[in-house]
Amino acid sequence: MTRPAIRARRRREGGVALLIVLWVLGLLAALAVILAADARTAVQTSEVTIALARAQAAADAGVWLTVRDVAGGAPGAAGPVDGTPRRIAFAGFALDVSVQDEGGKVDLNFAGPWMLRAALTAAGAPGPEIDGLVREIVAWRTPLSAGAAAYGGGAAGPYPGRSYGPAHAPFAGVDDLRLLPGITPALFDRLRRLVTVYSQDPLIDPRSAPLILLDALPGIDPQAAAAYVARRDRLGGGDALLSALGAPDDLSTQGSPVAYTIRVDAVGGGVRFVREAVIVLTPDGVRPYRVARWQQGAEDDGGGA
Repeated sequence: MTRPAIRARRRREGGVALLIVLWVLGLLAALAVILAADARTAVQTSEVTIALARAQAAADAGVWLTVRDVAGGAPGAAGPVDGTPRRIAFAGFALDVSVQDEGGKVDLNFAGPWMLRAALTAAGAPGPEIDGLVREIVAWRTPLSAGAAAYGGGAAGPYPGRSYGPAHAPFAGVDDLRLLPGITPALFDRLRRLVTVYSQDPLIDPRSAPLILLDALPGIDPQAAAAYVARRDRLGGGDALLSALGAPDDLSTQGSPVAYTIRVDAVGGGVRFVREAVIVLTPDGVRPYRVARWQQGAEDDGGGA
């Protein structure tokens, strides 16, 4: 092979080698970019995870601070108990805290048809469907006569008084409403804020009932209800204000609150976490309350359990 041919061959081999080197360098650069992106994503994910954990801890702290107030028995210590939110600052987070006395809601296991109708009306159920929905609720909670004893009723009927526990009632929880025909997801989302299984009272307590529910009760003038709620919120409630409502038969002022729904919406550090809990008060001096429900709440609703 001549020298010119050898030089030409070496130039070709050198060109191929250069292409291989450039290809390898490009591949390494691409891998470096991918690894750097993965590293940034991992850091960002870790930061979000830490921020969410801090938000959850802040929301949980807000619940326990509120439990301390409501279980301590200091009037007004927890603020309004009709679901009206109040804002507090805690550990760099803004906490929107709302407390709802369950006595201000309609008890699914005790309320009569007229109270159930008011709750459905307040929740925006279609008028022609309300009576049918009331019948579905009553049918769901009414055991067959042969099985009445299984609900603790026996000869006295399925509801012998305020002694039974909601866990043993036909409606074990508000979520059972989802199983009824005609209860759409949208209707359930509105209705669940107005009903309960914890008050064990056929009536509702106007001292903590939402205005939308008072407005739906027959015999109550909406303007009187609005004036009453405004004075109640400003003056902290009280039986003396009930005269503004005329105290119709479907309002109750008997007994002390037995359960509260607490909702804490924690916002800070670019994240948000919502905690909802139901706290049932007990006469036990050592354990003055028990947690009946503990869950992560939805970010776009207004509370309730």
